[in-house]
Amino acid sequence: MSRGIYQYTDLKTDEVVYVGKDSNIHRNQRHTDHTNPAKYNRQPFNRVLQNNPKRYEYGVVCEAEHYSDVYLNCLEKGLIKSLNPKFNFTDCGDGSAGYKHSSESRRKM
Repeated sequence: MSRGIYQYTDLKTDEVVYVGKDSNIHRNQRHTDHTNPAKYNRQPFNRVLQNNPKRYEYGVVCEAEHYSDVYLNCLEKGLIKSLNPKFNFTDCGDGSAGYKHSSESRRKM
């Protein structure tokens, strides 16, 4: 099993719009999850991707069997921070760490 980091690029603007990690990068499991109609409402990016399948391109950034979860989390977080992809709503894929609530959400809370 090979772990890795992947990204989606907007083919119209050539910008990276999403960065994530996959525990089995060879099988593209996360790409399959993002494009699975049953998981349409799991996260906003799934809806964007499924409504515009030809606009975004999936690509593997890095892969290696020996990368630890800690290293991949750090790498993913660094890429998200440096690239600022518009569809990553947290600092990294482990839960809601770094999520920024909107003004409306804060008002409702």
